[in-house]
Amino acid sequence: MVAIDTDYPVPSSVGSLRVRVRDPRGGAPTVQPLVLNGTASTGCVDQRDSARYCIPLSLLIVPAAGRGDDQPAEITVEAVRGNDAVRGAALVSQTARLRFIPGYTLRLPMFLRRDCEGVFCPTDYTCGEGARCYSIDRPPGVVRIDPVSGAPLDGSVFDGSAPDAVAPLDVSMRDASPETDVPPARDVVAPMDARTDAPADSGVIPLCSSRGCPPVQQLAAGHDFTCARLTIGRVACWGANERGQLGRDTLTPRRPDGSFGLHTPAFLRAIDSSTMLAAGHDHACATSGAAGSQRLLCWGANPNGALIPGAMADSVVSPQVVTLPVAAAPSAIALGRESSYAQVGRDLYAWGTNADGALGIGLTSPAVAPTLLASAADLSSPVARHRGGCFVSNARTRCFGFNTGHRFGDISAADELVPVSTAISPSLADASFSLSSRFACRSSGADSLCWGEHRPSGVLGRFPVMGEPSTYTAPQRVAIGSPIAAVALGDDFGLALGRDGRVYCWGSNAEGACAFGTQASSGEVSPARTLPRAIEFPRAFTAPCRAIAAGTGHGCAVDSAQVVWCWGRNANGQAGQPVTMNARSRAVVTPSPVIIPSPT
Repeated sequence: MVAIDTDYPVPSSVGSLRVRVRDPRGGAPTVQPLVLNGTASTGCVDQRDSARYCIPLSLLIVPAAGRGDDQPAEITVEAVRGNDAVRGAALVSQTARLRFIPGYTLRLPMFLRRDCEGVFCPTDYTCGEGARCYSIDRPPGVVRIDPVSGAPLDGSVFDGSAPDAVAPLDVSMRDASPETDVPPARDVVAPMDARTDAPADSGVIPLCSSRGCPPVQQLAAGHDFTCARLTIGRVACWGANERGQLGRDTLTPRRPDGSFGLHTPAFLRAIDSSTMLAAGHDHACATSGAAGSQRLLCWGANPNGALIPGAMADSVVSPQVVTLPVAAAPSAIALGRESSYAQVGRDLYAWGTNADGALGIGLTSPAVAPTLLASAADLSSPVARHRGGCFVSNARTRCFGFNTGHRFGDISAADELVPVSTAISPSLADASFSLSSRFACRSSGADSLCWGEHRPSGVLGRFPVMGEPSTYTAPQRVAIGSPIAAVALGDDFGLALGRDGRVYCWGSNAEGACAFGTQASSGEVSPARTLPRAIEFPRAFTAPCRAIAAGTGHGCAVDSAQVVWCWGRNANGQAGQPVTMNARSRAVVTPSPVIIPSPT
């Protein structure tokens, strides 16, 4: 049953409705026009021909006999000015896609709101409460009704009122055998509740209005959190917050579902006019302030007071100023697990925990304040991951820290510490490159070249076979097939942004990191690994892609409509989706929108 109501004046503003029911298996949709008579409680007739119906009203939609619950139907209700519901242009519409449940009546509330006029919702989303967009696959307010008593099941809350009229609508979904159609149950009247209120985790997606999304300049993904920097210099973050990674002035305690995160993006109050953003394992940094007076601010994990010098707390919940030895804003920032790096002019500074040589200045005391790591006229491209990093200087790539899996290239021992910056082979000069905790990659024409640990996931471009080395110091070809603009590496997977605007993924897909496969009720995703493949985004994705980022087990991308899409590991909301007791919510297999709120 579809329960329809509206806040438009009827019939002066909305004179008719148009109901469409589409079978996902194809064919033309069933369309039923309805002429409205107003909201009077009397005088409304219920006839099959030339009827004038009252608002609110209920419609019965009956599937063909034998139709399974694995075949959803798509239902759209449109409000039309005047009485021409056949040819008139819709003022607003609402759509839901849901599966029938054998033996029960489903009650679907559809409230056509005036504030949805002019609101743009991409395909697979529909405007609703608060002029926000809802996923049509998770419509709010749907309840099961006992077809005999008319009472709601599953503890659903009803207001107990009945509609002014019941308009049975025969839009039976047809099987291959038309004779199996079942006529609509004209004598079933269920209580109506046209509210569209929904809990925070009900699937409400705050997609962009007709004014558009705020432009995203940069994405940065940490271990299990994500941040975005807008072109206006504001920074918003979402995901894990047990160490203050989101900079929201508080920590997030463990919830009953086991998560520490906040899946909805929010702006950091202390950051404005930012020109640079970076995310480490459990901390983040950004520049802030007017041109000529920008400061470096950091927040999140602060073991031994090393990452945010001057702050003694183990977790820093709001951005704090990090004073560098020179009074100038960084031109680049790179963050590792417990280390930070900032390039200012021709100088590279490092600070944080150095017990494993992650700062490249030798095995000194555990906590180090910002210290000069290198200086050169052509110093550029600092990158970091896990315990260590790399940069380019004097046309040579130099790396330091933990060399797990030979990720730094030709160094004798896979787990050898590199306590001082050391020139490596292959040279990465003049090529974009990215570090993982156990391998590294750079772009090269239509391929990505990767080296390091030859993991079963296939991060080096192929699955290992018996007799192959466990590590490779020489670059291995990862066949993308399209010129590459950028590479971003997770812990066990890789992303490449092609110059064709597509996003390619390879490696582990165990938690949906490559955004494909089938997810079991246990949350497990299969297949668990993949060779390079283009990610298939939903139809609402506006190609081409503009930017990518990779966390430990999740990925994100920005489309040309400024919508951020994330997928993969979501145990703390880092993929921007609600975390529930359902194990499936901890992995996001299909890229889903994470909408940055419009700044105020």
